[in-house]
This record gives sequence, structure tokens and C-alpha cells, in this order.
Amino acid sequence: MGALDINAVTSQYKALARLVPLKAITSETDYRKAVAALEQLLDAGGANERHPLAGLVEALGEVIESFEARAQRMPDASPREALAFLMQQHALKQTDLAGIAGRARSAPSPRASAASANGSPGGWQNALAFR
Repeated sequence: MGALDINAVTSQYKALARLVPLKAITSETDYRKAVAALEQLLDAGGANERHPLAGLVEALGEVIESFEARAQRMPDASPREALAFLMQQHALKQTDLAGIAGRARSAPSPRASAASANGSPGGWQNALAFR
């Protein structure tokens, strides 16, 4: 491959970038634009790896995937905090989980069995005790 014609690359990239966002996505607005462009490219046949736009579809898909991985990262939370969050999101109370947790009690984990054998209070009731 010969020397890169930077002026030609710059000109072509600017033209392409006006049509297809091929830069790091930093906002929801940019994300929506990128997804809309990807959908149009896919509708035009870009999903077929032999299509001339297949490389562009792949590159744009990777840009979108990178943003999604950054934007939808799960925060660090303890199991208790995660459960409390989910219960709040779904308007659930401890009693709503009794049927689910009751089934789990029929086959206790070795850890729970050891706690019961030692007379230690525990079980799922303590894990769900919110103050």
C-alpha cells in the first residue's frame, strides 16, 4: 500500500461523517442517530457480508456497541441492594417473594444448611429484612 493521501482521506471522511456517524458516541442524541443510520444501512442490504456496505455496517455497529457498553454499565451493588432496587422498580414487597423463596427452601444451599445446623438464625428472611 502506498502513502496515504491525508487530504483525500480527510475530504472523504468528512463527506461520509455527514451521512453516517463514525465517531465515538457521547450522547443519547448521537446514539439515536447512529442506530437510525445503522437500521437504514441494514435495510439497504448491509447485513449481507458481501454487500459493499457490510464493512460500514460492522464499523458503525461496533461504535454503537461501545456506547451501549459504557452507557448501560451496571453499578456496583451488593446482592441486598440489587434486590431492594428490583423490588422497588417492580413495586414488590417481601411477602410478594414468599412463594419464590419458599420453593428455594425445599432445597437449601449447603451454606444455609450449615447455618441451620449451628442454630444460627438466617435464611432468606434475614436477607430480605429491610429497615
